[in-house]
Amino acid sequence: MDHNSKSGNERKERPFFQELQKTYGYVGGSVASFKESSVETEDDSSSQTDGLHTPNSSSKRMKKNRKDAVIEMLNEMREDMKEENKQLMEVLAKQHEDRMANEKKKLDLFENFINVFSKSNDVTK
Repeated sequence: MDHNSKSGNERKERPFFQELQKTYGYVGGSVASFKESSVETEDDSSSQTDGLHTPNSSSKRMKKNRKDAVIEMLNEMREDMKEENKQLMEVLAKQHEDRMANEKKKLDLFENFINVFSKSNDVTK
């Protein structure tokens, strides 16, 4: 890399640079090819060339498979969130019931206090 950054030097590249450029998109409009062992499908036999696949048909399948995988993952996340929300609502409902029961106890105590206080006032009159 230092060699390429010096003025007057010819550009040096390693054999894998082109593959990296195709894979990571450094060259516009390029699509990475891949080895047969990396993705194996039944329909790939028609597009084989010396152990390499052309990215045309299998790349579309890979993109669709990736898209389907993302959609499936998002649907699973949605279901998980629904379940967590359901559990949260159950906990909140239980907490609400507990608070209401405590408030009812407080009101009953206050009512008893008022009754006792009013009886003691009636006796003193």
